[in-house]
Amino acid sequence: MFWLHRQPIAIALLLAAMAGGIAMHHPAPWAGPVVYSTVISGFPSQLLLDVRTRRAFLVDFSNPAGSAMSVTTMDLDTGARMCTVQVGIAGGANPDAVLDERHDRLIVASAVYTTPAAPGMAGRVTVLDARSGALQCTVTVGDAPSIVALDPSRERAFVLNTGVSQRRRQAEREGSVTVLDTRTGTILSTLPAGVAPDGLTVDTVTGHVIVLSQGGTIVPPDRWSWVPAWLRNRLLFLSSKGGSPHAQLARLIALNPTG
Repeated sequence: MFWLHRQPIAIALLLAAMAGGIAMHHPAPWAGPVVYSTVISGFPSQLLLDVRTRRAFLVDFSNPAGSAMSVTTMDLDTGARMCTVQVGIAGGANPDAVLDERHDRLIVASAVYTTPAAPGMAGRVTVLDARSGALQCTVTVGDAPSIVALDPSRERAFVLNTGVSQRRRQAEREGSVTVLDTRTGTILSTLPAGVAPDGLTVDTVTGHVIVLSQGGTIVPPDRWSWVPAWLRNRLLFLSSKGGSPHAQLARLIALNPTG
């Protein structure tokens, strides 16, 4: 009788054990230490996390320069994709993005094609909402922006514009630093950065911007480049194509954004 009274319980335990055994034979595709694994497209090259808003940002751009560039916002807890925003094209340098946690914004440096009347690429900074990934604003900056740095206490962002390289002509264009107000996204000033700058950081004690310039050769612009060659050959005073090239050595430059 004792066994008969316990039979339903024993059968239930047996069924539960069998169910557990079947589940163990068919584990989830990702088990153990893997919390989730989300398939993504493109060629993401930079990952930023905002642990306060629980968001992950994937900056996607491909080489060579001129390829499309985008930012995908994902849920950090589930791995679900929230949205993807096109932010321009890779401008020839290595585009950069930085997270402004104080204002819940993602600041991305990229480039865009200019109008057919003036073909080329122009630098651009895109500001995204760090909670939704939505586009907030875009700002035009110098040529080929590559590095973005923040000074959170002064609410400033600094974008290093490397300039358009013309190494095949043994010429360089001077770079610059664009100073942005992180509260509004407006441009406050543009500072000189020497030839072929490729390093930038902020001295948060003084507020100075420190730039590393690689140096190179500068060829002054030709003011008469619009005149046809056959006419220039007949007008001797137009034969000069500008000033003489001059070299600039590598240097470390300290800039005062408020100076």
